[in-house]
This record gives sequence, structure tokens and C-alpha cells, in this order.
Amino acid sequence: MERVPELLSSNEAKLKNWNLNLNEVREALIYMVIVDELPFKHVAKTSVRHLMSIAWPRFHMPSRTTVARNYYQHYLNERAKLKETFRTSYQRVCVTTNTWTSNQRINYMCITTHYIDKD
Repeated sequence: MERVPELLSSNEAKLKNWNLNLNEVREALIYMVIVDELPFKHVAKTSVRHLMSIAWPRFHMPSRTTVARNYYQHYLNERAKLKETFRTSYQRVCVTTNTWTSNQRINYMCITTHYIDKD
């Protein structure tokens, strides 16, 4: 994910008008699942549903199937952006691979790219 959320320190506060956007909440939910390596069924937990019912009572928590679908759509969007970036901006890309095991004992093959951009 490109955008890392801003975290405020305990003595710093920002006061502004804002609208709660359903798409932003769903993107934040996907961000949480990706970064924390959570299973899709995490959204079905009673504690998560309770938190969201307090934070935003009108928010309908999506099912794990919907979260998985949104996760996959996010992947497709990011892949398309990356392809376009490499197609238009970079002449040379170095690709390396490695394998690792997640906290859930799932094996992954990681691909790392190195490139020099115009900046």
C-alpha cells in the first residue's frame, strides 16, 4: 500500500471538519489485514464488530468473502500501477527472489526489485 496513515502523538491534536467515507474505511480495513497478516475471517470476530458498532454504528462490516474480494481487487490495482510505472519510467530493473515463512507458518516467495528513478 502506498499511503501510510498519519499517527498523532499524545500531545498533538488536529481539529478539522471531515466526512466519513465508506471507501476509505474499507481501504483501511484492507490495510489492517495486509499489514497485520490477519486472516480474512478476522472481520467476523465479535470484538471487531463491537468496535465498529461503537465507532460508526451505521457501518456494515463486510463479510470475509467481501474482504477477500476487496483484497484481491486492491492487489490487481497495485499490480496495474506498478506495471505502468515500470513501463513509463525505468530503463533497468534488478529482480531478486527469496523465500520466507510468515507468523502463521505459511511459506512465501518474495520478489525484490531495485531500480534508480529520475529523482
